[in-house]
Amino acid sequence: MKRILYLIIIAVSLSNTLFAQDWIVPDNQKDRLATFSFDENAISSGSALYLTNCKSCHGMPGEGNFAPLVPPPPDPEAAGFQSNSDGELYYKIRNGRGLMLGFQNILNSRETWETIAYVRSFNPDYLQEVSTLTGGLNKRWTDITIALMEENEETITALVSGTENGEITPVTGAEVKLMVKRTFGYLPIGELIITDELGKASFISPKDLPGDPDGTLELSVQLYDEEQFGVVITDATLAVGMPFTAVSLTEKRAMWNSMNKAPYWIIFSYFIAVLAVWGLIFYVLLQLRTIFMLGKKHGNNLKTQM
Repeated sequence: MKRILYLIIIAVSLSNTLFAQDWIVPDNQKDRLATFSFDENAISSGSALYLTNCKSCHGMPGEGNFAPLVPPPPDPEAAGFQSNSDGELYYKIRNGRGLMLGFQNILNSRETWETIAYVRSFNPDYLQEVSTLTGGLNKRWTDITIALMEENEETITALVSGTENGEITPVTGAEVKLMVKRTFGYLPIGELIITDELGKASFISPKDLPGDPDGTLELSVQLYDEEQFGVVITDATLAVGMPFTAVSLTEKRAMWNSMNKAPYWIIFSYFIAVLAVWGLIFYVLLQLRTIFMLGKKHGNNLKTQM
């Protein structure tokens, strides 16, 4: 028993030591900057994203109502948190560590920056530095857009184009990432696909993923290399999934509605419990009647003796 206790203590100590270590961010990520300004719209969007994804652990900035975890999640308003560069915050949010969930499949690139915009709004001394590479390091194309379409029943195609020398031309050699929005984030569809000479990247349709009654899925496609091309994201809804009609979790499951879907052991346990309760009630009543009759008999005997 003592040995097990010692092992538990050692494991907890090692865990605390690991979490207490500095979070090392690669040097090539520290200076990363957003390609858009943290204006009121970005902060407003970031506020909603923070409440949905971050508040449960970090609490509200400045209120100290973070979750009781070990180590405790840092307060976004605290000096230590705000001392991170924008690039460091971006890296940590996207990749996570330990108890900190990585959000790369939950938030897209722009949503990550909008979350950072929100937490930066609690730092009165913060001055944003916007990337001058709005179009990315690759200056061949500007005004890059992505068109998402169902090429056939088996394939979803992303067409990437941009302005080159005043003309709209295909963007070649760009890594494209396709995701489908689910309840708790984004689910990647396949691997990264590189655009061909026509600016086309083709993905296999997720026919096995349930959508709405028409099979419609909410898709998001983006260029993976933000440093090269900037933030380029397109959302679209396409009927490329499996038709699915959601059924209420309580429909035909409550025993007072229907027993069609109630497990037999629950039905059996329910009736046994009801019988046990009523049996106990009748037993108590019977004992009360017995006590009453004994008392009545004893009283009659006393009257007879007198």
